[in-house]
Amino acid sequence: MAEKRKRFRLFNYSLDGKGVPKDVDEPRNFKFYFKLLGRNLSRLMSVNMLIVFSNFPIFFVLFGLSGNLNTTSYSPVSSLFGPIYGAMKISGETSPLTSAINGVHALQVEISVPTTATYVMYALGLLVLFTFGFSMVGTTYIVRNIVKGEPIFLMHDFKYAIKKNWRQGLIFGIIDLGLCVLIFYDIIFLWANASLGYVNSLMFYIALVIAIIYFVMRYYIYIMMITFDLSIYKLLKNAFIFSLVGFKRNFLGTAGIIILALFSYSLLMVFPPLGAVLPFVITIAIGQFTAIYTAWPKIYSIMIEPYEEEDTTPKEEAIFVDRG
Repeated sequence: MAEKRKRFRLFNYSLDGKGVPKDVDEPRNFKFYFKLLGRNLSRLMSVNMLIVFSNFPIFFVLFGLSGNLNTTSYSPVSSLFGPIYGAMKISGETSPLTSAINGVHALQVEISVPTTATYVMYALGLLVLFTFGFSMVGTTYIVRNIVKGEPIFLMHDFKYAIKKNWRQGLIFGIIDLGLCVLIFYDIIFLWANASLGYVNSLMFYIALVIAIIYFVMRYYIYIMMITFDLSIYKLLKNAFIFSLVGFKRNFLGTAGIIILALFSYSLLMVFPPLGAVLPFVITIAIGQFTAIYTAWPKIYSIMIEPYEEEDTTPKEEAIFVDRG
């Protein structure tokens, strides 16, 4: 009994004592971000591992992209090789000039051709559609509690959040991943064709604005999903509103994530081994922490704090249910 009481005191941040943060109520501002981040780096590394391993189908895609299952073939570099070679065969004549031309255009390059096994790996990678939402609700719950300054029980909290939100997490995870892929494809396609006309150029900038707005909306969607009992339509509607009313915090949070992404990319170019490993260790979780640190104070001030200050006696049907 004494041991249980001691453990309870250790993880109860509302109590004073050794090892208990005394700044749990400090405003979640720019300065406190780094303090909270430094304090929870080891926890975020564990969160990063949960994200990576719970989305294990992505490793099938990476293995397929590695080329280890492909077959090797050779092809002429020049597209003129076929016509020149055919003309020489038809004429049946060779000369130093035609031999020189044929030699230049007959240069071969090695190409890697996907096999059936490669496409099987890609197909298995599609299973990430069913794991993505679960990993997001589970890790969002953990990181939200880190930002709130609440006690963390990593695997228990991860499983608890998935159990409470599995249906909505699964459905919206598929929608979310599909939208991200679609928006990314549209931007790349329109960028490649922007020079073909004014309409394509205009559509590129429209797609870019949509991408930015949806990127910011994602800061809020999963937090509201694990905190309130809202439909997917209301999650998207509220997230869109928050993406506008929380402009200042959203701008700073997005700038931080962009800097993190650029740093990771630069590290990959300068020192590839470390740059390739870091996203699997900490980078993804820091990005998620930054997004939730950006969004949670605004959600709390608008959707929770006003109701805490009102009379707790219920007078009408609740607008939402706080899931903790």
